[in-house]
Parts: sequence; C-alpha cells; structure tokens
Amino acid sequence: MLDTGYLALLWFVMIVPLFVLRPLWPIIETRYVSVAWEMWLRHDFLVPYLNGAPYSHKPPLLFWSIHAGWWLFGVNSWWPRVVPSLFTFGSIVITLRIGRLLWPERREITAFLPFMLFGSLLWCFYMTFVMFDLLVAFSGVVGMYGLLHALLRKRVAGFLLFGLGIGLGVLSKGPVILVILLPVALAAPWWGRMEKRQNWGAWYGGVFVAFLFGAMIALAWALPAARSGGEAYGQALLWKQTADRVVQSFAHRQAWWWYLPLLPFLLFPWPWLPSLWRAARRLDFRDRGMRFCLAWFILPLALFCLISGKQVHYLLPIFPAFVLLAARLAAETPFSFRDSLPQVFLFGTLAGVWLALPFLLEGSKLPSWVHELSPAYGVVLLMLSLVFLVLARRSKALGVKAMTTATVLYIVILQAGILDVAAEFYDIKPLSSYLAQVQEKGYPIANTARYEAQYQFLGRLRKPLEVIDEDDVSSWLAAHPSGRVIRYFKQWPQDIGQKVEFFQPFRGQFAVVVTSVPP
Repeated sequence: MLDTGYLALLWFVMIVPLFVLRPLWPIIETRYVSVAWEMWLRHDFLVPYLNGAPYSHKPPLLFWSIHAGWWLFGVNSWWPRVVPSLFTFGSIVITLRIGRLLWPERREITAFLPFMLFGSLLWCFYMTFVMFDLLVAFSGVVGMYGLLHALLRKRVAGFLLFGLGIGLGVLSKGPVILVILLPVALAAPWWGRMEKRQNWGAWYGGVFVAFLFGAMIALAWALPAARSGGEAYGQALLWKQTADRVVQSFAHRQAWWWYLPLLPFLLFPWPWLPSLWRAARRLDFRDRGMRFCLAWFILPLALFCLISGKQVHYLLPIFPAFVLLAARLAAETPFSFRDSLPQVFLFGTLAGVWLALPFLLEGSKLPSWVHELSPAYGVVLLMLSLVFLVLARRSKALGVKAMTTATVLYIVILQAGILDVAAEFYDIKPLSSYLAQVQEKGYPIANTARYEAQYQFLGRLRKPLEVIDEDDVSSWLAAHPSGRVIRYFKQWPQDIGQKVEFFQPFRGQFAVVVTSVPP
C-alpha cells in the first residue's frame, strides 16, 4: 500500500524550504519558464518561443503542464517547480503497479518501492528542478507498464499504453524515449518467458503499431507547429534538430564508461546496502520480473554509454528499474545494522568536510560565498547522521523510511546551507524587475552575451531583448540614445565607458546595465 501521507510530508519538508531559499536557477530553469511565459503572453500554445523567436530545441509538454497550473492559479513562480514533483508521484504510482504485475504474490515489495524511488539521491535532488527528465521518466514507466500489460493481460490495451508512453516521451524531450522503451520491447523473448507458447511475430507487430501510435501523438503537435512556426522553425523541428543531435551525440564529448563510476552515488543509498548484495547471490535470475528490470536498466544504460553527450540526469528514466530490483531483493533479506553504516559514513563524512571547510579553503580562489558557509549546517548534518543511525537499526520497513528521510533532509540542509550565502549570486529577480521598469517606460534594451531569456519571466517582460556583440555597445547606444545595455564582467573594470545604472552579481560575474544618458 502506498503510504501517501508520509510521502506527502517528505515532499512538503523538501519543497517548501527550497521554494523559500532557492530562486529559479539561471540559466536552465529561467529559460524554460520564460518559454512558457512567452507562449502564455502570445496565447500561442502550439509553438514555443524564446526571446521572441520560435524555440525548436524542446517539445511542449513541460510548458503545457506549466500553463495548466497558471490557468488554475494564475501566473506564479511556484507552480513550475511543482510540475516535476507531480510527474514524480505519477511515476511512483505506476512503478507500484509494475511491481504488482511482476510479483503479484509478493505484496510486501510494494511497501519498499515508493520510498526507495523517492529516496534515491539523484531522483530526490532533481524533483524540484524545472527540467524535462522526470517527465521522460513518467513516460517511460507508462510505456513499460503497457509492455507488461500487453504480455500478461490485454494485448491491445497494453500496446496502446506503450504507444502512449512513446508519444508522451517525444512530447517531453524528443526521441530519447525510444532509447528507453524500444530495446526492452525488442528483448521481450528474453525477459518475457511464459508457460504458453508466444507468437513473437505478433508481438513485434504490436510493438510496431504501438510505435506508429506514439508517432501519431507526437506528430499531432509537431506538424501543425511546423506549419505555424514558419519554414525555418519547421525545418529545425522536424529535421535539423534530430540530425544535429545524432551528429553531436557521437562527437566523443565523454568517454563511454563515464556513467559507470558515478552510478553507485547517483543511486545512493540502495546499491550500498550489504543485505541486497547478499540477497542477489541467492536469487534466481531466471525470474521474469528480474529479467524485465535488468533489461529496462542495462539496455538503455548501454545505449546512453555509447552516446557521448552525457549528463547525470539523463539516467533518471531508468531509476525505477533499479528500484524495482532493489525492492525485490529487499523483500528477500532481513535488514541489518550494517545496512545503515554506508549512509551514515557518507553523510557523516559530508558533515565533517563541511565543518572543515574554513580550513580546507583558506587561500583558495573559489567564489567568495564558499568562504562564508556556516559551520552550523555541518553540526546539524552530523546530528542527523547520529539520529539516523539509531532509527535505521529498528526494522527493515523503518530502516528504508529512515534512509529516504535522511536523504531528503540532507538534500534540504545542504542546499539551505549553500543558498544561505550563495542565493544572491544567482537570484536575478532584482535585475529582471529593474528591466521591467525600463521596458514600461518604452526604452529599448540590449544584451551583450548569449541570451537565454533569463530575465523574461522573472521580470514579466513583454518584449524580447535585442542581442548584440560586446564590441557594438557604443554604436548601439548611439543609435538608441534612451536605450539600456546589459553587459557582463568577470571582474569590475576600471573604466566601463558608459554610465552604470544598475548592477548585481550574476553567476560568478557582474551583470551591469549601462546607458549613454542619465535616467
């Protein structure tokens, strides 16, 4: 049974402090919320826009989800952060259903699943970030549930769900969903052993029809959007973006093994439990459920390793597969005191490093805010480690909950400690609000660096900014006497050359607004 009350409490404990402390993070979060804002302003929910131009880099499902909340609650900055969490809970619910399909006789497995997924380090960390990967993860579990449903129950309904997962995945982040779903569907003869004889020709026919159904869902948006956005946008959306991503993905930006040493930390704490490894040695891996989860985890991981463009959050869609495996193993073995030691050791080490930071960083050239980190947060982390050590040894169920709770609290405390001194360096709301005042007066604004629309939503700007080269500042101001230019400096220059009207820290630099005339 899904313990929704306790999970909701954990979510509340995690999300509310971070909403208060953490601004929308430039430039990733601010970019995506600004795209949603420009679509909202234009009343154009077909074509995404970034700084006044059609934005072909991402499909619209995240933006539509943001619009749904704005339609209900009005335009705000908190709802976009809630959206990934909603997809997270959706993923948890469907992962539970997958667990029940795989092991219907082992109901105790579902007692661990929600907490183990919620408490996986990387999954928990990204839950409050406005990004696409948790939407892809949700699409993936929908598709995987459909595959199992097609094999074990109603084939037509299952393949429709599989196709729905493909369609939602493409609308979330493009064709990357195929890397997750198709290998598992094609490997069904290996993991889908049944007592009765299977017609695998019919199975692959169903997979193909489901693929076409998913493509139809995606094209139902993409084709009208390509027509509406103009020829250049249509070419970029339907052809250029896909071709470029394939070329760039195999440009050897990271070694093929780059993910492998990171996995134990990204999936922390579950790979670190000695009892799970003991259970793995005794378990029969001819079990269909185990094989299904292994195919879901290993096959996409192998493809992600071959694709040289790598980011840790790309792996989030395969986390449910590992958690299903871990929950299955947890059901086979008693929880021991030693299972809590790796997490206590790591968190205790983090607390010790935090306390030692003033001595470790003395004389370093790191950002100034690093030297201002308060040791009080290290003390809290150390105390939390000791409390967790006491709770985790009580029972298996309490131990899993304690591990998840500890992960949530550590993420909150670590971020709170960092944001306490670093937020002002990344909070661009003051500059965005100032730019809104400038726009309201009718003055033109230009930006001298690559502009990711980071000021559009936070300032509720209604017009795009002009993008110019740093060398063109003087000529642009001469052509726009009442204009303002945003310039960026790593260090404050002795002579900027224009009148400084506003400045603030910006991601380790200074963002400076200059004008040629007094305001």
